Amino acid sequence: MKIIFIDWATDYAKLMIANLSMIREVKEINRFNRHFKKINKLLISNALKKAHAKLHVFIKLRGVKRKDTVICNGYSILKNIDLVSQINNYKILILRDTVEKLNVSMTEKGFLNNGEHYLSRVRPVFDKIYTFDKSGCKNFQLTYLNPFLSFTSSRYQLGQEQSTTDNLNGFFYVGAYDTYRENILSQMLIEFDSRDIAGEVYLVSKDKKLNINSRFINCSLSYAENINKVRRSGVVLEINRPEQVGITLRAIEALFFGKKLITTNRDIIHCDFYSSSNIFIWGEDDLSGLSEFLSSPFNDEVKPLIDNYTADYMIERIVKDRLAISHIV
Repeated sequence: MKIIFIDWATDYAKLMIANLSMIREVKEINRFNRHFKKINKLLISNALKKAHAKLHVFIKLRGVKRKDTVICNGYSILKNIDLVSQINNYKILILRDTVEKLNVSMTEKGFLNNGEHYLSRVRPVFDKIYTFDKSGCKNFQLTYLNPFLSFTSSRYQLGQEQSTTDNLNGFFYVGAYDTYRENILSQMLIEFDSRDIAGEVYLVSKDKKLNINSRFINCSLSYAENINKVRRSGVVLEINRPEQVGITLRAIEALFFGKKLITTNRDIIHCDFYSSSNIFIWGEDDLSGLSEFLSSPFNDEVKPLIDNYTADYMIERIVKDRLAISHIV
């Protein structure tokens, strides 16, 4: 069975697909709707439009067999939804954002009409919809899937070998700007300064003239640069919005590279990899213990759990779920 990824075009996704290609058969199809809409608008009858859609899908899926599995992502699917609906393969959708956030962002982008619900558009098209958001499973009857790294379990040892601590306890943060994150990070800097701990904070805004703390760097990073800075740091910072729950990619990256994590995510205490030796919960744990936390060694006992958050584990889970409802191998 081949795994087909449609429009997974971010740096993170491309690295994931490249790593997966080393251990199993995968196919990457980007710009799935390229030229389609331009030509389709020129066709007069609905019959011609439908025939054109089928032809476009046939050409794009050359070499794809009926038993292969198609995987789409929640952020890019609506621009392709009419075409993907023409695909007869087993199709799954992975939502890395919450349904609520997708409702807002897709409406703002014009992919949804005002009042139209995201799931009403995608649910009829897919055999199964996965989400990283546990509340989404309960509220919308979706299937939970662990967030996954762009790395496979076979790349884990390499990642450990490449991990360095040039900064020793030096901290690293990157995220989009908002006043909540700015306030929390400013409080963190006071604590780090009092302990003579250096580090880097990338607080990114489209407004380059934004008046923020001069210690914050308003500059975006590529995913490769991001990962390199995680490798070279000693402590990774994570600032979640108060309404955010569940596991984030940042937390898993810290675990993958054996880095301490300081996070505002109180829900992380329920994760299987949680260890008070490795994870300090800002706003929950006593700041008097921060120095001891930073100076103590990383608890390696949790490292075997990283396999549950790798790209190949994600594929194995999807294949297992499919086989449970079919006899396709």
